[in-house]
Amino acid sequence: MGYKVEKLAAENALVGEGPMWDVDSQTLYWIDIQGGRFWNFDPATGENKLLHNSYNIAGVGRNKSGDVVAGKVSSSGIPTTISCGCTRGKSKATRLNSTT
Repeated sequence: MGYKVEKLAAENALVGEGPMWDVDSQTLYWIDIQGGRFWNFDPATGENKLLHNSYNIAGVGRNKSGDVVAGKVSSSGIPTTISCGCTRGKSKATRLNSTT
């Protein structure tokens, strides 16, 4: 069985990983852990929107309310959750807000 692998975005990620497919918006969230960037890729338009560019994000998921949240580890080693303000079905966020 053969698979076709193709590059979706050319963002020069240091470590591109942590993909999360959003069924409602039909977009892909992904992170560049070492580059400290958080992205949202829309395969319908080919747009790869930068949502965050600062500290290292360790993972992405949804909370009980359906909002997209990202996790980071602070310099003291304490895990912190940050919300990007992306509610279910409305995943075109432009920034992250710390919840701590």
